[in-house]
Amino acid sequence: MNRNWKNILVVGLGKSGQSAAFSLLERKFKVSCFDTASNAGLQKVKYKLERMGAQVFLGDENFPELSIFDLIVVSPGIPKKSRLFKKIQGSGIPYFSEIELAYQLGLKNSLIVGVTGTNGKTTVTTLIGKVLNEGGKEVVVGGNIGNPLTGILNQVGEKTIVVCELSSFQLDSLVDFRPQVAAILNITEDHLDWHLDFCDYKKAKAKILTNQKSSDWAILNFDDLVVRDLAREVKGRKLFYSKSNPQADFWVEDGWVLSRFKAKNSTFPAKIFHLRDLKLTGGHNLENVLAVIAVAKVFDLQDEDIVKAIRRFRGLPHRLELVGNFGGLSFYDDSKATNPDAVVRALDAFSQPVVLLLGGLNKGNSFERLAKKINSDSKKTQVVIFGEARKEIESFFSKEGIEVEEGKNLKEAFEKALRRVEPGGVVLLSPGCASFDEFKDYAERGDYFVRLVKEWAREKKLI
Repeated sequence: MNRNWKNILVVGLGKSGQSAAFSLLERKFKVSCFDTASNAGLQKVKYKLERMGAQVFLGDENFPELSIFDLIVVSPGIPKKSRLFKKIQGSGIPYFSEIELAYQLGLKNSLIVGVTGTNGKTTVTTLIGKVLNEGGKEVVVGGNIGNPLTGILNQVGEKTIVVCELSSFQLDSLVDFRPQVAAILNITEDHLDWHLDFCDYKKAKAKILTNQKSSDWAILNFDDLVVRDLAREVKGRKLFYSKSNPQADFWVEDGWVLSRFKAKNSTFPAKIFHLRDLKLTGGHNLENVLAVIAVAKVFDLQDEDIVKAIRRFRGLPHRLELVGNFGGLSFYDDSKATNPDAVVRALDAFSQPVVLLLGGLNKGNSFERLAKKINSDSKKTQVVIFGEARKEIESFFSKEGIEVEEGKNLKEAFEKALRRVEPGGVVLLSPGCASFDEFKDYAERGDYFVRLVKEWAREKKLI
C-alpha cells in the first residue's frame, strides 16, 4: 500500500464497500464513505462506520469534494458509463476496486487462484476450493462469490491458497493484483449497461492476465473463440481445456476426461475422471469441471482426491437446480442465469420440451442469438416473458417469428407457463436478465419461484 495514501474515500456501501471501509478503519486509515442511496439499512451502516471514526455521506446531493482524498475505492455497483464514475475518473486521484485494495492490504505474498468468465464463475470457484481442500490444501474462497476479499484477510496464512471469483467490474481497475493461476471460462456479451461496449467488457476480463509472470499459469477454454484468442496475451504458461478437442491439454473422449499434462508415458493420455461420476446437469457444467481439473493438476493433486470432491458436488442453489418432479412435470430454478448466453447453456441441458420463463431487468444485452437458437431448435421450446424487459425481449423474438406469451411479473408468468407445459416437460426459470425490477437479487427471485412451484404442487396434492 502506498504510504502516501492516508485519506481514503470508499464510494458505494454495498457488501464489498462496507468490507473495504471496515478493513481500512481497522488499519487506522482516515476513511470517508459515500453512497447515492440513503435508506434505513444504510443509516445503520452509517452509524457503525461513524462509531469507528469514518465520515459517511449519503444521498446524491452529499457527494464530497474529491480533491482532499489520496485514493478512491470504487464499488462494482457504480457503472463505468455513469456520471459519478466519470467524475472519479476525471479527478486524477488513484482509484481501484475492493479486490485491488485487499491485494494492497495483505495479499501481495499470497498464492492466488483467480476465476473469471461470463458464466460459471461461482460454480468453478466453489468447486476449486472443495477440490483443493480434499487434496489437503489450506484454502479460503472469496471475491465476487459474496465473500469480499478484504473481509478474509485475517484468515490468510503463509500456506493459504486464496481462490477468488472476479467480475469484470472488479478487474476493470486492477493495478498490481496478480493471480498465479488465472482461469478464464468464457466471454460472451454481458453487463453492457456497465461497460462502454463488448470490447471494453472483454478487455476488463483479460486484465486477469496483466500482472502474471512467466512462472504463472493461465487456464483457458479452448472451445470459446474469444477466450482462445486471449492466449496471445498470456505471459506465463498456458493450459487449455475442451469438451471434445484433443488439441487441448484436458479434453473428453469416450466418456473420460483425458489429460496430456504431466502424464506418464506409459499411461498417455492419462484418464482422470469418468463422466458417470459427474452429478451436475448440462454441457456447461462439464466445461466448469474441466477448468477445475486443470487448476487441480497445476497443484499436483491426486486423481482420487479430484474425483472424490467432484463426485460429491451437486451444484449451487439457483444454478440449474432441480426444484422437483411433480405430476409428470419437472421444475428447474436457474435464476442465476442473468444473461442470454446462460439461458442458451441451460436450454442445451434438456432433451424434453421446455417452457422457458424469461425476463427481468435487461443489462444492455441482445437476445438475438437466444431467439435464433429457439427458432432453430429441434425440440419445442415455448417462451413466457415477464418483468421490465418483456417488451424489449419480445421485439427480438418477433423478428424470428416466435410467438411469446407475456406475464406482468414472475407469478403471472409462472401461471401461464403451467397452462402451456406438456406432460413430461420442463418449466425452466432461466431469466437471462437481472432481478432488480422485482427482487433484491437473483437468490430472492429463485426462492420465490421455488415457493410458487411448491405451493402449486401442494394445491394439486402432489406433495
